[in-house]
Amino acid sequence: MDKQRRKELKDAAKQEKVWLGAYKLINKESGKVFIGTSRNLKNQWDRLSMQLNNKSHPNRELQDAWNESGKESFEFEVLEEQLAEEALDAKGTLASLEIKWAESLNAFGDKGYNKRKSYL
Repeated sequence: MDKQRRKELKDAAKQEKVWLGAYKLINKESGKVFIGTSRNLKNQWDRLSMQLNNKSHPNRELQDAWNESGKESFEFEVLEEQLAEEALDAKGTLASLEIKWAESLNAFGDKGYNKRKSYL
């Protein structure tokens, strides 16, 4: 790749907007959901499925369900997004989004993979 083309690609990448926000992963067989957040939602499904395929997701219950049912049994959906550059406190914004959506969707116990104690 020549220098000019490389520069064009770098400039285009700098212009691309970054969205942070909350997402849910739905187990289509059981109906259970996992609520998560990301500083960059663009490729979150790819990152999440790679982590689960590599058996390295920290949520053991979700990992076990993925191992048993496979990728085709799960659906990824963005719940809420915000331009990253507009978030004054990205970490705080993501924490509040995760709490908001986990509580509103009751993503605990029989209905979800999230752990309630992490939201108190």
